Amino acid sequence: MTTKRIIILLVTVMVFFSTGLTIPHRTADPYQYYIGFSLKPSTNGGLVTFFQLKYFGEELKSTQQITQESFIMQAMGLEASQANPDQVDWMEVYQVKYCKLVYTDSVLNKKDFQCPIITELWKLRYQEYPYFMENGDDIQPGWGKEFGNGKQRPSDKQIQILRKYGIKNWFDIIKGEGAYRLLHDLCDPQWVSNYQAARDG
Repeated sequence: MTTKRIIILLVTVMVFFSTGLTIPHRTADPYQYYIGFSLKPSTNGGLVTFFQLKYFGEELKSTQQITQESFIMQAMGLEASQANPDQVDWMEVYQVKYCKLVYTDSVLNKKDFQCPIITELWKLRYQEYPYFMENGDDIQPGWGKEFGNGKQRPSDKQIQILRKYGIKNWFDIIKGEGAYRLLHDLCDPQWVSNYQAARDG
């Protein structure tokens, strides 16, 4: 590099800093994001509604309904997610043993998932499956309580159990760590038995 070019470069750097200019940088996102679910029916007819939630501190700013598949994919780090930017497999971290990655092509590193426990969530609210099905006899009963007139929800004692996962009312959204802990416990037959026993409380 010639002396002339060095002088020009030095002058450019001095002008850059003397004018107070700064290199553009990304500011940290002030919001926290979670995924979770509610025992209230979804707008598309599902018995459970899955969400992505946006918080500012303790204040809920917005909710976005997502599909059951998207919830699982985000939770397992298989889908880009503001709630899981590092793509951690939270199902593995929280030992949700009935949710696991499946390699459909080990050479191309293609991944899919199996998560049958997610289809058990409706049982936390309902005692009987609320929709008519031609093969309805094949559906096992739920663990919630029927109050008559078609109303079904967790009993008061069951709500006390669910509060351990970060909610106040049975229809609140169970999110983040609380959601993963609940899915973990659903894999435990003793936990399910205790929840069923609380139906009449």
